[in-house]
Amino acid sequence: MDVENGKKLYEELKLENRRLREKVDEYAREVKIQLSIERVRTRTMAMHDSSELAEVASVFFEQISLRTSAPDRFFIGIIDEDSRSIDFWITDQEGHEVIKKFTAEARKSSIISDIFLNWKSNEKFWIQDLSERKLENWIQYWSDEVGIPFEKNSVKDHRFIFSVYFSEGLIGIITHEEPSIDSILLLERFSDVFQQTYTRFLDLKKAERLVLETARQASLDRIRAEIASMRNSEDLEEITPLIWDELKVLEIPFIRCGVFIIEEQNEISHTYLSTAQGEPIAALHLPLEGIPLIEEITASWQNNELYTIHWEKKDFNKWTQNLMESGFIDSKKKYEAGSAPEKLDLHFFPFKHGMLYIGNTAPLEHDSLDLGQTMADVFSVAYDRYEDFKELERAKEKIEEAFQELEVAQEQLVQQEKLASLGQLSAGIAHEIKNPLNFVINFSDLSVELLEETNQELNCISEKLAKNYSDKVNEALITLKDIGNYLNKIHEHGARADAIVKSMLQHSRGGDGNIEPTPLNPIVKEFVNLAYHGMRASKHPFNVDVKLQLDESIDKVTMVAEDFSRVILNLCNNAFDAMREKMMDENAQSIESYIPLLIVRTQNIGNEVAIYIEDNGPGIPEDTRDKIMQPFFTTKKGTNGTGLGLSITNDIIKAHGGTIKLNSQPGKTVFIIVLSK
Repeated sequence: MDVENGKKLYEELKLENRRLREKVDEYAREVKIQLSIERVRTRTMAMHDSSELAEVASVFFEQISLRTSAPDRFFIGIIDEDSRSIDFWITDQEGHEVIKKFTAEARKSSIISDIFLNWKSNEKFWIQDLSERKLENWIQYWSDEVGIPFEKNSVKDHRFIFSVYFSEGLIGIITHEEPSIDSILLLERFSDVFQQTYTRFLDLKKAERLVLETARQASLDRIRAEIASMRNSEDLEEITPLIWDELKVLEIPFIRCGVFIIEEQNEISHTYLSTAQGEPIAALHLPLEGIPLIEEITASWQNNELYTIHWEKKDFNKWTQNLMESGFIDSKKKYEAGSAPEKLDLHFFPFKHGMLYIGNTAPLEHDSLDLGQTMADVFSVAYDRYEDFKELERAKEKIEEAFQELEVAQEQLVQQEKLASLGQLSAGIAHEIKNPLNFVINFSDLSVELLEETNQELNCISEKLAKNYSDKVNEALITLKDIGNYLNKIHEHGARADAIVKSMLQHSRGGDGNIEPTPLNPIVKEFVNLAYHGMRASKHPFNVDVKLQLDESIDKVTMVAEDFSRVILNLCNNAFDAMREKMMDENAQSIESYIPLLIVRTQNIGNEVAIYIEDNGPGIPEDTRDKIMQPFFTTKKGTNGTGLGLSITNDIIKAHGGTIKLNSQPGKTVFIIVLSK
């Protein structure tokens, strides 16, 4: 019994020892697996960019090879559901990373389609056995279409693809042997860990993109604000330091930058440049034609296209030399900003008003190009606001000018209304004066007739009276004769006053506007006299020598007499005003010897007649001669002039098909009117 019990105890101890050894081995294996998982987790969490997934795949390959049979390859696939494509990072057949991303499309391969559909169906894993024709097609697609390097001589008769899925894609191995249960279980555990760390990686990248996008947006907002605050073209010279600052914030590599403002209408480009240190290089104003680079930039701008060009050092030196020779820059050293770059890639991003320029030692990457264009677009919107502000300033200036003109016009219109009222008052007064004048003229005429009859009667009586009575009658006849002379003078001057009143009434009322042949010389004479008497009756009368030199060969001229009379009055009144101004000028020399003179002359010149109205006033300044015919333009102070007289005169003469010319010099002014008969 003791022997048997001892044997039994030995077997139990042996069995227990085996179980303990298995647990130790299992524990040791688990520790190693955990170590492998931790290495995968650590490497995945250390990623900064998705391109590092190739290195992660190499770590997977190494750890799987340590824990189970070595696969031929390891791969990581990230699935894009929208495009039904998979981006692969894969090792070579020795487990080394292949530093490249490979993209496979489901529509081009049935195996890729199966991988995609199983992921879409939330399958846990998928195994594909490839052999013969199917294997050949797979290898051909894998190498020729996707571009994965393949040593075709090492390919066995069978190929197994084993994939384990996670939320963003899959990890897997390619082997020539069917994967073991241990391999499947190990890959599933790796998949769980990779999903956690890769998801965290995506979250971090998303946060980084959000931070970067926020910084970029703030940068672009600063550009908008700075440009919107610009008020004049000189402010544009400060734009290059702003671009420099924001290129730094946006992490766009550059050594030179600037902006080209293209004025197509003026055929010029305003170029503002800066160095990588933020120092302004130059402000150039280059023609759009004649400079090949500017012509190419302009052509790309017109087509709204990005323009790029690569320069070697010699190209940059040639460009600088051309600018020097053309006089666009005066310092080669300043333009080079230290030294000429060995290589320079120029990038020009189009916007509405020109091109944003970024120069770098190498071509910009795709992301930098996108940011550069975004920056140009923001610059465009902000520059539009700057242009709008400039237009608003110009409109404001025009409004202020128009307002000032309106105030002047209002003052002149008030004066015109006063003159119109005065004209109506004058017409009323003239009408009232005309009635008693008629009595004066008529009764003086009647009195003369009665005196003549009385003279005849007294002469008859005188012959029959005695001598002493006859002498007294003769004395009475002499007295009556004097009275008759006085009455004739009363009649003569009354008739003259009546003619003046008639002219005033005719001028104030206007006529019927009929154009008809009218004797020219009487019209001229009548309204020259009317202007003269008006001056003499004014607040500041003075003596003027008026000379009329009227060509007697002139008969009738086709005109509207009432309108043309205004021409004579306006020109004569202006002449009187000018001569009065000269008399009152305290600075004028020899004022004591000055005798105002107005000469009005008519001349027959074939089918036309000319009227000359000349005064010896101060003359019209040269800088105002082109303006005097403009409405509301006047050189008279205060409200003494409306600025409408010569404008109306010019319009009336044009309406008659005539012309008016001015000859003026110090001490003499002549207006020449030419009319067709």
